Amino acid sequence: MRSSTRLILALGLGNLLLAGGSMAAAGETGRDFAQCIHSCSSARAACGQQCVDQCKALFPQGSGPRSACVSRCVHDCEETGSDCKTVCKAIKNGQSPNIP
Repeated sequence: MRSSTRLILALGLGNLLLAGGSMAAAGETGRDFAQCIHSCSSARAACGQQCVDQCKALFPQGSGPRSACVSRCVHDCEETGSDCKTVCKAIKNGQSPNIP
């Protein structure tokens, strides 16, 4: 479960880094920043849905264990989303983003 969350994060951050170069060249910082944040939010939402699906498959009959699984997984998605937005802010400010 954590590996799929990390895969989503890696793909999202990879896309952000590729977009980062074009963002600097475009000169439309505000719009690009909004698109970057939107990408982070979309990735976080997809991650959350994947958590629900995976935990449902892992715990098809138990609501307690399933809820705990979803909670842990969604927490990881939230942290990933926060890190993603930090990268967007760094790119917006003309800094080299530090990838956690």
